[in-house]
Amino acid sequence: ALDVKTGAPLAIVATGEAVNPLTISFTPNHVFLPCTAVAASGEKLITADDLITCNGVFDRYIGDLVAPECWIHRHGGLSHSDENMETALRDSCDYYFYALGNDCGIDAVERYAHSMGLGVPTGIELPSSNGLMPNRETAESYGASWNIGHTLEVAVGRSFCSFTPIQLAQYCATIANDGQRYSASIIHEVTDSEGNLIYGHSPVLLSHIESVAPEEWEAIQHGMYLSCYESEGMYLNNDFSSSTDSLGNWRISGKISGTNDNSLLNEHIFIGYAPYENPQIAVAVVTITAEENGPAGQIAKDVFAAYKALAD
Repeated sequence: ALDVKTGAPLAIVATGEAVNPLTISFTPNHVFLPCTAVAASGEKLITADDLITCNGVFDRYIGDLVAPECWIHRHGGLSHSDENMETALRDSCDYYFYALGNDCGIDAVERYAHSMGLGVPTGIELPSSNGLMPNRETAESYGASWNIGHTLEVAVGRSFCSFTPIQLAQYCATIANDGQRYSASIIHEVTDSEGNLIYGHSPVLLSHIESVAPEEWEAIQHGMYLSCYESEGMYLNNDFSSSTDSLGNWRISGKISGTNDNSLLNEHIFIGYAPYENPQIAVAVVTITAEENGPAGQIAKDVFAAYKALAD
């Protein structure tokens, strides 16, 4: 959990042995979709209102045996209707983001991901991992050549994508801050043995995405809001409307994703910030359980409620 205004960690918590949220990384899946939207917006390839029709299967490269499916087609042979930026984030429409990733190319997606804290240091003064934001060299390190299939998979947070929980929280805070990414420093001040101040920390701006228009940031943030309150997607427990008692008038903007593949253990990730209208806290929650949907969203609700109680 990070302070949105300063980037400072509010809580870093893990359960289980050998689990460190600063070093262990996870495949983000659909929580990466806002990054692809930011990249396409920043490159002026799409506006918030532009529509893309989901055909279920992105078959533009079917001749090269590359034809990834939208989740709704993969699970039921269906497709979404026309999607704009907000509804595509609400519905987690893979087809929409395949199209954006195809138009952006991997180099632009990587550049914006780095600006949002994915695959780069967070600024925390503790041993931590940089995760992995895939690029052309990544495939070469595996003895392969980068191809369009890799780019499409990265656009929806798969392929070699792998990020730590603290990176995901910083990424979420950057979205809440309209592209301003602050260091996750844990140092408040340094004094000498007599208590004299040697160094007083103030927020450090690590990067700032200035090429995305305010209306596009608003669309991305509202799409994440809709994802929490109006989603009809795979993650059936992703309903924050039941949080009214604990959160009062606070509303949440976020994204959730998971493996959801009926395996013995499923990873689920939630990123979100609150309150929606005036962000104060950003969180990333990762759970590994046998449950199909997992408790990541519920844990996030509890964190937001606990923070609000302190703030009040």
